[in-house]
Amino acid sequence: MNLVISDHKALWKKNEKNFLIGAWCLSQKNRFEKDKRKYQIQKYHWDNQTKLKKDLKYLYKVYHFFVKKLQLILNNYHQTNFSTRYYEILLSKWLWKFILFHFDRWEIVKDLKKSKKKLNCKIFPFDKKYFIPADSYDYCTSTIFSNDWNHWVFSEIISSSTNIKTIEIKNKNIIPVVNQIDSKKTIFKSLSNKFLSFISSKELFAQSMGFSGKAKLFFNSHYKQFRFFYPKKSNLILNSFDINIQDRIIFLSKSNNKNKFINFLFTQLPYNFPKIFFENYKDNIDNLKKLSFPKNPKKIMTAYDHHFNDLFNLYVAKNVENQSKFYIFQHGGSYGISDNYTPEYFDISISDKFFSWGWKNNKKVVPFYLQKHFFVSEINQYKKRDRIVIPTTEFHKCPVDIAPGRPRYKNELDSYIDNIVLFIKKLDNKNKKKVSIKYLEERNTDYVRESIYYAYPNLEFFKSDKNTYKTNFKICVETANSTGFLEGMHLNHPVILILDKKYSPIRKEAKKYFKLLHKLKIVHYSSDSAANFINKNFEDILKWWNSSETQKVRKFFCNKFAKKSNNTFLDIKKIAKK
Repeated sequence: MNLVISDHKALWKKNEKNFLIGAWCLSQKNRFEKDKRKYQIQKYHWDNQTKLKKDLKYLYKVYHFFVKKLQLILNNYHQTNFSTRYYEILLSKWLWKFILFHFDRWEIVKDLKKSKKKLNCKIFPFDKKYFIPADSYDYCTSTIFSNDWNHWVFSEIISSSTNIKTIEIKNKNIIPVVNQIDSKKTIFKSLSNKFLSFISSKELFAQSMGFSGKAKLFFNSHYKQFRFFYPKKSNLILNSFDINIQDRIIFLSKSNNKNKFINFLFTQLPYNFPKIFFENYKDNIDNLKKLSFPKNPKKIMTAYDHHFNDLFNLYVAKNVENQSKFYIFQHGGSYGISDNYTPEYFDISISDKFFSWGWKNNKKVVPFYLQKHFFVSEINQYKKRDRIVIPTTEFHKCPVDIAPGRPRYKNELDSYIDNIVLFIKKLDNKNKKKVSIKYLEERNTDYVRESIYYAYPNLEFFKSDKNTYKTNFKICVETANSTGFLEGMHLNHPVILILDKKYSPIRKEAKKYFKLLHKLKIVHYSSDSAANFINKNFEDILKWWNSSETQKVRKFFCNKFAKKSNNTFLDIKKIAKK
């Protein structure tokens, strides 16, 4: 039987049954497009939630093992003597995805071996050096989602650990397609910051805090944060042709472990390790000195920039090594709510304090507020509004990171789409005409939008990167347990959530809150339930939303997961003291 490991047409065999390593190998433009070729699909190993929980514990151990190994390797290579925490701040986002994505695919192939099927597999002989990412941003947002990278990783695992016969499609090495973005030099910001640094705080440095406009202005004035911030991919030195393959193999390929998976990771490391931490490291460390950051601040704060902003993380790691405190603020997501929420684990791990939107489950966590809407009043609930908005998000079809509340591979993504399509189908005709689909355009996919459009081409679709609750709609129907739902609750805008239990497990501490939300019809566990509720209540939705019972539960929930500040000025002044 022919094994297919990506969605490239050349991998299929005509007039023969093909065995797909996963549903993402189908090259559908939308959920409802049928593939007439003969195929069978392997069951996905993490459909088993018990296995997922067990594997996560193991992967956290592998992560901490690699942090310490890379500390030794990089201190040796760069002739430095930095701590484990230094390298965890630098590498955590990249390293976790490197380990997780490889393990996920390792286990998929492991299940192939258990099936004992006789399989042949066509593969592309890629030139490996072209997979080497420039930085964390390229790797974590582009490379590991590309068809070519996924094809290559599967082919490497199959070649190293199975008896499956591999057949190269071409004799010469192929250059893979992985989108890498050039770093931009912000000369104006760099020059301006030389002057602004004289009037800016030397003791505190805060960047990308996620504040509303007025709160940002007040915070920056109070704490003297006048420098321009450097966004992701800016002011990095990333030379394109300075890859030292020989050094990478010598220093990074430490494959002498008894564990086969860890050995495999070491063989992959030279071709997955970002240049920013290897060939371009010293140049970027020297470049930091020219960018007018505070020399040795007591405190560094952010809500976003520890995610893939390597320039910022190089600065943080250096100063934490010199005893600066590092504070991270919740930016959204389902922190404190979702079970197995890995971004929360790493944010708490690398910070000295983590400021949540109200919850606490760790001595490092400080219950704070939803700072995105400081000084923003509750949304006006105009009776004349007469539309239903459904915000949508694009997700990748290949298996991605573990962050429950959203779909993480094609089968779950199809369920996400089905939830929306079925909800619309079950609406009365008069309500169906009132639906608007809000979407964002993504670089790599428009699978969700195309699927909904295929089912309902006459709906209103509008592209917007603005906050949903700034648009004029009577009620919002959220379909992911994430930032949008929390903001709707916080801003007191009529909102319901269709929560799919398949990919949205709620942690034990949050279940009592969701039980109350379900009872009040704010949370629905099926599209049928949500549509029936809208059909019965749409005309008087404000009466339901503003009832004392609904408002009591809303405030109870928000006080824990989307807390509102009663004295914003005072709470902003307390941030540094906390």
